[in-house]
Amino acid sequence: MRLTIPFVRRYWLMAAAFVAVALALRIPLRCEYGYYWDGLQFALAIEKFDMPAGLPHPPGFFLYIMFGRLLNLLVGEPHTTLLWINIVGGALLAGATYLLGTALFGRRCGLFTGIIMTTSPLTWFYSEFALTTIPDSLLVVLLALVCWRVIQEGGNWRQVILLSVLMAVIGGVRSQTAPGMLPLWLYTFWRMREARGRKLLVAALLVGVLGLIWIVPMLQMTGGLGPYLELIRTKSRFDTPYKLMGGGWPALAENVAIIVSSLLLALLLAGVLAVAELGRFVWRVPAEQRFSAYRRNAEPLRFLALWVVPQLLFGTVVMYTYAPGYILSYFPAIAVLVAVGVAELTERIRARDWAVAAAIAAVNAWVYLCEPASMRKMPRLLMSEPEIRQQSRQLAAWFQTIRERYRPGEVQIWHSGQWYLWGVRHFQYYLPEYENWLLTPDPALAPPRDKLFWRTKNRQTEFVAAAPRADDRPVILVVPPGGQLQAFAGFCDIGRAVEIPVANGVSLYEVRPRE
Repeated sequence: MRLTIPFVRRYWLMAAAFVAVALALRIPLRCEYGYYWDGLQFALAIEKFDMPAGLPHPPGFFLYIMFGRLLNLLVGEPHTTLLWINIVGGALLAGATYLLGTALFGRRCGLFTGIIMTTSPLTWFYSEFALTTIPDSLLVVLLALVCWRVIQEGGNWRQVILLSVLMAVIGGVRSQTAPGMLPLWLYTFWRMREARGRKLLVAALLVGVLGLIWIVPMLQMTGGLGPYLELIRTKSRFDTPYKLMGGGWPALAENVAIIVSSLLLALLLAGVLAVAELGRFVWRVPAEQRFSAYRRNAEPLRFLALWVVPQLLFGTVVMYTYAPGYILSYFPAIAVLVAVGVAELTERIRARDWAVAAAIAAVNAWVYLCEPASMRKMPRLLMSEPEIRQQSRQLAAWFQTIRERYRPGEVQIWHSGQWYLWGVRHFQYYLPEYENWLLTPDPALAPPRDKLFWRTKNRQTEFVAAAPRADDRPVILVVPPGGQLQAFAGFCDIGRAVEIPVANGVSLYEVRPRE
């Protein structure tokens, strides 16, 4: 079969409808403040790209930040710029994956794929704040669409250029994704009908040249190749306990558990329906019919396997999977496979497509918007609107209380560690006029900064050897949810700390100088 998407107007209209619906769902619920620590790193890096200072962390995400810097010329606020990249990228991801599902298995698969990608708690959640995973996922789907068209049509030189550009851009936006996409990329060239070797050679050279266009300035901003490689080595050592090669089988088991749990929460009813249909197909359908069905769909199934399997292996054996967002580089492919199962079950029981699609969307929306109590037992897997809203309220309460009670030059703000949702980067970004201290050195930074304290002011980070003193100005101790005042015991007399009333379940403590 040939890829018919470019020539069928109704498919493009349906994709546009998914984009519009996704935008309507995401815009009103967008995150008010930066959510993860990483998102504030990226926002600060728009103002000053400084990897040795952790802005951002390796491997650099250079094109993502530079694209944000370009758009920020129009928007004028770095975090807002990155937030809109994610919101629009998440909406486009829903439409693009609808097109991919339609191209691979037909219109009905495309419909259910679009519903999953529009309303899944995974894609909805990660579209609402600044991070690289959603733009990366969109680029991967666009690459997959081009790969599938090449496989169906034979591949021309214009497509070779497009394949090269997309691979180079993926490497510049989120470098961890590119190695996992390489098998599918190479398979696409192997399936070309003419001049396969020549086209692959040209594409490899073009990827190299395009890569140098962003790698060279990134290295210049980092201080050269040597300092950059040292940062990579330091970050790799820091990540070792989470990897199979460092953490052993327990690390692998944890990675697999996070992936499976993330998929269950991301797919919900659609996953249940697809598994039920798969079970019936395996146990109830005669072997001859199963083989016949496989032969009819061998090419798209092979295509998806070359996408999912390398990404899974890379995310569990070579690297690690710490949070649900890490699976977004291959979740669209799994969504397509799940949509196939849902479409087959819907046809077999003679249900209406729109009714099943509405049920999937309703369950997804209920879980995302209402956050059932059972989800709270899995804090690393929480993907819901109440989580984003609660964190925004907590940050707002902190910032308002500090501004109302203290002038910038008269107080220090201390942080005991790198809290991802309430960390020093949040205060550095939203309270830039105040002096913030991080009392736990960051081992992911290259020496000697891995053993130094942080002092931030006016969104600049200074690394100092001496710990701050609590005997000349009042000190504010930030104790996030789950934190302990005891963490500051080595730096001040916490027996003199007085709790400051703050709303929304968060605490601040004040330590005044001795008179």
